[in-house]
Amino acid sequence: MPEGVYELEPVHGEESGWAIRVGEVGWIRQVGPDRIPGQLEMAPVTEFQTGAKPTFTRLAFQKLLDELGNLWERGEVVELQVTGAEIPYRLSACRMPNFS
Repeated sequence: MPEGVYELEPVHGEESGWAIRVGEVGWIRQVGPDRIPGQLEMAPVTEFQTGAKPTFTRLAFQKLLDELGNLWERGEVVELQVTGAEIPYRLSACRMPNFS
């Protein structure tokens, strides 16, 4: 995802459930523990295990959605600033395969 500041917006789909739109370019979604987020997609992490393997969980996403939901209910605009940094599970030291 390109660096920048993006407005976050909750989106609900009948089949897909809740997600958070990141501007017009990406998504924050819940993903299962056996799936890596796709291109222009982020997923909250509960913890990092040995070898920098992330644990993506529904609970981590729900906590984020609950926290942001309080702000949206008050009518506040929520923004996310994206900056360039290495993603732990894509580092060469990580034994997990790179799916990009």
